Amino acid sequence: MKNNVSSDGNKRRRIKKRKAMLRMLVSFVIFILIIVGIAMLLINVFSSKAAEKPDSGTDTSQTTGDKPEIPTVPPSEPIVSEEPKVDPDNIFTPYERGGAYYVKIDGLEMLLVNKDYHLSETYGDEYGSGLAPEAQEAFDNMQSAANADGLSLWVQSGHRSYDTQQGLFNGYAQSEGEQAASRYSARPGQSEHQTGLAMDINQISSSFENTSEFEWLSENAADYGFILRFMKGKEAATGYMYEPWHYRYVGVQLAHILKDSGLSVEEYIGLCDTIPA
Repeated sequence: MKNNVSSDGNKRRRIKKRKAMLRMLVSFVIFILIIVGIAMLLINVFSSKAAEKPDSGTDTSQTTGDKPEIPTVPPSEPIVSEEPKVDPDNIFTPYERGGAYYVKIDGLEMLLVNKDYHLSETYGDEYGSGLAPEAQEAFDNMQSAANADGLSLWVQSGHRSYDTQQGLFNGYAQSEGEQAASRYSARPGQSEHQTGLAMDINQISSSFENTSEFEWLSENAADYGFILRFMKGKEAATGYMYEPWHYRYVGVQLAHILKDSGLSVEEYIGLCDTIPA
Protein backbone atom coordinates (compact mmCIF):
# COMPACT_ATOMS: atom_id res chain seq x y z
CA MET A 1 0.00 0.00 0.00
CA LYS A 2 2.86 2.31 0.92
CA ASN A 3 4.47 1.67 -2.39
CA ASN A 4 1.34 2.68 -4.26
CA VAL A 5 1.03 5.92 -2.28
CA SER A 6 4.68 6.75 -2.89
CA SER A 7 4.29 6.03 -6.57
CA ASP A 8 1.24 8.28 -6.88
CA GLY A 9 3.04 11.10 -5.04
CA ASN A 10 6.02 10.95 -7.36
CA LYS A 11 3.75 10.98 -10.35
CA ARG A 12 1.91 14.07 -9.12
CA ARG A 13 5.20 15.87 -8.45
CA ARG A 14 6.43 15.07 -11.96
CA ILE A 15 3.18 16.35 -13.46
CA LYS A 16 3.35 19.55 -11.36
CA LYS A 17 6.96 20.06 -12.39
CA ARG A 18 6.10 19.63 -16.06
CA LYS A 19 3.22 22.10 -15.77
CA ALA A 20 5.53 24.63 -14.11
CA MET A 21 8.09 24.21 -16.88
CA LEU A 22 5.37 24.54 -19.50
CA ARG A 23 4.10 27.76 -17.90
CA MET A 24 7.65 29.14 -17.82
CA LEU A 25 8.13 28.23 -21.49
CA VAL A 26 4.86 29.86 -22.46
CA SER A 27 5.75 32.97 -20.46
CA PHE A 28 9.16 33.13 -22.11
CA VAL A 29 7.64 32.80 -25.58
CA ILE A 30 5.10 35.52 -24.80
CA PHE A 31 7.92 37.77 -23.50
CA ILE A 32 9.93 37.23 -26.69
CA LEU A 33 6.90 38.02 -28.83
CA ILE A 34 6.28 41.23 -26.89
CA ILE A 35 9.91 42.30 -27.30
CA VAL A 36 9.80 41.56 -31.06
CA GLY A 37 6.54 43.47 -31.40
CA ILE A 38 7.91 46.51 -29.58
CA ALA A 39 11.08 46.42 -31.71
CA MET A 40 9.09 46.28 -34.95
CA LEU A 41 6.89 49.17 -33.78
CA LEU A 42 9.93 51.32 -33.03
CA ILE A 43 11.50 50.48 -36.39
CA ASN A 44 8.32 51.54 -38.19
CA VAL A 45 8.15 54.82 -36.25
CA PHE A 46 11.76 55.79 -36.98
CA SER A 47 11.44 54.73 -40.62
CA SER A 48 8.39 56.96 -41.06
CA LYS A 49 10.16 59.98 -39.58
CA ALA A 50 13.21 59.42 -41.76
CA ALA A 51 11.00 59.25 -44.84
CA GLU A 52 9.33 62.56 -43.97
CA LYS A 53 12.64 64.45 -43.59
CA PRO A 54 14.20 65.37 -47.00
CA ASP A 55 17.94 65.26 -47.38
CA SER A 56 19.99 68.25 -48.51
CA GLY A 57 19.78 67.26 -52.17
CA THR A 58 16.01 66.84 -52.27
CA ASP A 59 13.83 69.29 -54.21
CA THR A 60 11.11 70.31 -51.73
CA SER A 61 9.26 72.57 -54.11
CA GLN A 62 6.52 70.01 -54.71
CA THR A 63 5.72 69.62 -50.99
CA THR A 64 6.28 73.12 -49.61
CA GLY A 65 5.23 75.21 -52.58
CA ASP A 66 8.51 77.19 -52.46
CA LYS A 67 10.53 77.77 -55.59
CA PRO A 68 13.89 75.96 -55.55
CA GLU A 69 16.86 78.27 -55.23
CA ILE A 70 18.56 78.87 -58.55
CA PRO A 71 22.29 78.19 -58.20
CA THR A 72 24.56 81.12 -58.90
CA VAL A 73 27.62 80.91 -61.11
CA PRO A 74 30.73 80.49 -58.91
CA PRO A 75 33.34 83.28 -59.01
CA SER A 76 35.68 81.04 -61.00
CA GLU A 77 33.16 80.91 -63.84
CA PRO A 78 32.05 84.53 -64.51
CA ILE A 79 29.23 85.25 -66.93
CA VAL A 80 30.87 86.59 -70.07
CA SER A 81 28.90 88.69 -72.54
CA GLU A 82 29.27 87.92 -76.21
CA GLU A 83 32.19 89.76 -77.79
CA PRO A 84 31.82 91.54 -81.14
CA LYS A 85 33.00 89.33 -83.98
CA VAL A 86 36.22 90.92 -85.17
CA ASP A 87 39.05 89.47 -87.22
CA PRO A 88 42.02 89.15 -84.79
CA ASP A 89 44.32 90.42 -87.53
CA ASN A 90 42.54 93.79 -87.36
CA ILE A 91 43.38 94.37 -83.69
CA PHE A 92 46.48 96.53 -83.31
CA THR A 93 48.11 98.43 -80.50
CA PRO A 94 47.86 102.21 -81.00
CA TYR A 95 51.17 104.00 -81.41
CA GLU A 96 52.13 107.61 -80.75
CA ARG A 97 53.46 110.11 -83.25
CA GLY A 98 53.55 113.89 -83.18
CA GLY A 99 51.36 114.41 -80.14
CA ALA A 100 48.64 111.97 -81.22
CA TYR A 101 47.92 108.24 -81.35
CA TYR A 102 47.33 106.19 -84.47
CA VAL A 103 46.13 102.69 -85.23
CA LYS A 104 46.16 100.69 -88.44
CA ILE A 105 42.95 99.03 -89.57
CA ASP A 106 43.39 96.65 -92.50
CA GLY A 107 46.64 98.46 -93.23
CA LEU A 108 44.97 101.90 -93.22
CA GLU A 109 46.22 104.40 -90.68
CA MET A 110 43.66 106.17 -88.51
CA LEU A 111 44.19 108.90 -85.94
CA LEU A 112 42.64 107.59 -82.70
CA VAL A 113 41.20 109.86 -80.02
CA ASN A 114 39.05 108.69 -77.11
CA LYS A 115 39.05 108.51 -73.31
CA ASP A 116 42.19 106.36 -73.36
CA TYR A 117 44.22 107.93 -76.17
CA HIS A 118 44.71 111.68 -75.86
CA LEU A 119 46.07 114.55 -77.93
CA SER A 120 48.79 116.95 -76.84
CA GLU A 121 47.68 120.43 -75.76
CA THR A 122 48.85 122.10 -78.95
CA TYR A 123 47.72 119.47 -81.45
CA GLY A 124 45.54 120.96 -84.23
CA ASP A 125 46.04 124.59 -83.25
CA GLU A 126 46.80 125.44 -86.88
CA TYR A 127 43.19 124.73 -87.90
CA GLY A 128 41.69 127.65 -85.98
CA SER A 129 37.91 127.15 -85.95
CA GLY A 130 37.89 125.32 -89.28
CA LEU A 131 38.76 121.78 -90.37
CA ALA A 132 41.84 119.89 -91.49
CA PRO A 133 42.23 120.43 -95.27
CA GLU A 134 41.38 116.83 -96.22
CA ALA A 135 38.25 116.87 -94.04
CA GLN A 136 37.16 120.24 -95.42
CA GLU A 137 37.54 119.08 -99.03
CA ALA A 138 35.59 115.88 -98.35
CA PHE A 139 32.82 117.80 -96.61
CA ASP A 140 32.56 120.31 -99.45
CA ASN A 141 32.06 117.44 -101.92
CA MET A 142 29.49 115.81 -99.66
CA GLN A 143 27.67 119.10 -99.17
CA SER A 144 27.45 119.64 -102.93
CA ALA A 145 26.04 116.13 -103.44
CA ALA A 146 23.42 116.70 -100.76
CA ASN A 147 22.48 120.04 -102.33
CA ALA A 148 21.99 118.27 -105.66
CA ASP A 149 19.45 116.05 -103.88
CA GLY A 150 17.64 119.07 -102.48
CA LEU A 151 19.14 118.88 -99.00
CA SER A 152 21.26 121.30 -96.98
CA LEU A 153 24.30 120.38 -94.88
CA TRP A 154 26.51 122.73 -92.88
CA VAL A 155 29.16 122.49 -90.16
CA GLN A 156 27.73 123.62 -86.85
CA SER A 157 30.99 123.03 -84.97
CA GLY A 158 34.40 122.12 -86.37
CA HIS A 159 37.83 122.33 -84.78
CA ARG A 160 38.09 123.13 -81.07
CA SER A 161 41.37 123.82 -79.31
CA TYR A 162 42.47 122.12 -76.10
CA ASP A 163 41.65 125.26 -74.09
CA THR A 164 38.22 125.65 -75.68
CA GLN A 165 37.33 122.07 -74.87
CA GLN A 166 38.55 122.51 -71.30
CA GLY A 167 36.22 125.48 -70.84
CA LEU A 168 33.25 123.57 -72.30
CA PHE A 169 33.78 120.47 -70.18
CA ASN A 170 34.36 122.43 -66.97
CA GLY A 171 31.13 124.34 -67.52
CA TYR A 172 29.10 121.16 -68.05
CA ALA A 173 30.76 119.47 -65.06
CA GLN A 174 29.95 122.39 -62.76
CA SER A 175 26.29 122.42 -63.74
CA GLU A 176 25.58 118.67 -64.01
CA GLY A 177 28.47 116.89 -62.33
CA GLU A 178 31.60 115.40 -63.87
CA GLN A 179 30.21 111.90 -64.38
CA ALA A 180 27.10 113.12 -66.22
CA ALA A 181 29.12 115.58 -68.30
CA SER A 182 31.58 112.88 -69.38
CA ARG A 183 28.77 111.04 -71.19
CA TYR A 184 28.35 113.79 -73.80
CA SER A 185 31.36 116.09 -73.49
CA ALA A 186 35.01 115.15 -73.85
CA ARG A 187 37.66 116.23 -71.41
CA PRO A 188 40.44 118.41 -72.90
CA GLY A 189 42.79 116.34 -75.05
CA GLN A 190 40.13 113.66 -75.54
CA SER A 191 37.94 115.44 -78.10
CA GLU A 192 37.92 114.46 -81.77
CA HIS A 193 37.13 118.09 -82.59
CA GLN A 194 40.72 118.98 -81.66
CA THR A 195 41.95 116.86 -84.59
CA GLY A 196 40.22 119.04 -87.17
CA LEU A 197 38.75 115.83 -88.62
CA ALA A 198 35.43 115.83 -86.71
CA MET A 199 32.38 118.03 -87.05
CA ASP A 200 28.88 118.51 -85.74
CA ILE A 201 26.56 118.72 -88.72
CA ASN A 202 23.45 120.93 -88.85
CA GLN A 203 21.87 120.70 -85.38
CA ILE A 204 23.34 119.42 -82.14
CA SER A 205 20.14 117.71 -81.10
CA SER A 206 18.76 114.18 -80.98
CA SER A 207 15.93 115.41 -83.21
CA PHE A 208 18.44 115.56 -86.09
CA GLU A 209 17.97 111.79 -86.34
CA ASN A 210 14.45 112.42 -87.69
CA THR A 211 15.51 114.67 -90.58
CA SER A 212 15.96 113.90 -94.26
CA GLU A 213 19.57 115.12 -93.98
CA PHE A 214 20.39 112.47 -91.36
CA GLU A 215 18.80 109.79 -93.52
CA TRP A 216 20.90 110.95 -96.47
CA LEU A 217 24.09 110.95 -94.37
CA SER A 218 23.36 107.44 -93.09
CA GLU A 219 23.22 106.27 -96.68
CA ASN A 220 25.98 108.36 -98.28
CA ALA A 221 28.48 109.73 -95.72
CA ALA A 222 30.87 106.79 -96.11
CA ASP A 223 31.18 107.54 -99.85
CA TYR A 224 32.92 110.77 -98.85
CA GLY A 225 35.02 109.26 -96.06
CA PHE A 226 32.84 110.05 -93.01
CA ILE A 227 31.55 107.80 -90.24
CA LEU A 228 28.94 108.39 -87.55
CA ARG A 229 31.39 108.26 -84.65
CA PHE A 230 29.11 107.78 -81.63
CA MET A 231 26.52 105.25 -82.76
CA LYS A 232 23.24 104.32 -81.10
CA GLY A 233 23.60 101.55 -78.52
CA LYS A 234 27.41 101.83 -78.41
CA GLU A 235 27.90 104.01 -75.31
CA ALA A 236 29.49 101.17 -73.35
CA ALA A 237 32.12 100.83 -76.09
CA THR A 238 32.79 104.47 -77.04
CA GLY A 239 32.22 106.06 -73.64
CA TYR A 240 29.81 108.64 -75.11
CA MET A 241 26.07 108.82 -75.64
CA TYR A 242 24.53 108.54 -79.10
CA GLU A 243 25.23 111.65 -81.20
CA PRO A 244 23.49 111.58 -84.59
CA TRP A 245 25.17 114.89 -85.53
CA HIS A 246 28.84 113.98 -84.88
CA TYR A 247 30.76 112.79 -87.95
CA ARG A 248 34.43 111.96 -88.28
CA TYR A 249 36.54 111.92 -91.44
CA VAL A 250 38.59 108.69 -91.80
CA GLY A 251 38.88 108.30 -95.57
CA VAL A 252 36.55 106.56 -98.02
CA GLN A 253 37.99 103.04 -97.82
CA LEU A 254 38.17 102.94 -94.03
CA ALA A 255 34.72 104.55 -93.70
CA HIS A 256 33.17 101.71 -95.69
CA ILE A 257 35.05 99.06 -93.70
CA LEU A 258 33.74 100.46 -90.42
CA LYS A 259 30.23 101.12 -91.70
CA ASP A 260 29.87 97.62 -93.14
CA SER A 261 31.03 96.06 -89.86
CA GLY A 262 28.25 97.73 -87.87
CA LEU A 263 30.77 98.24 -85.05
CA SER A 264 32.13 101.30 -83.34
CA VAL A 265 35.81 102.11 -83.79
CA GLU A 266 36.59 100.80 -80.28
CA GLU A 267 34.78 97.52 -80.92
CA TYR A 268 36.42 97.00 -84.29
CA ILE A 269 39.97 97.37 -83.02
CA GLY A 270 39.28 95.54 -79.76
CA LEU A 271 39.56 98.42 -77.29
CA CYS A 272 35.98 98.51 -75.97
CA ASP A 273 36.93 96.90 -72.63
CA THR A 274 39.41 99.69 -71.85
CA ILE A 275 37.14 102.76 -72.12
CA PRO A 276 36.75 104.37 -68.67
CA ALA A 277 33.61 106.20 -67.52
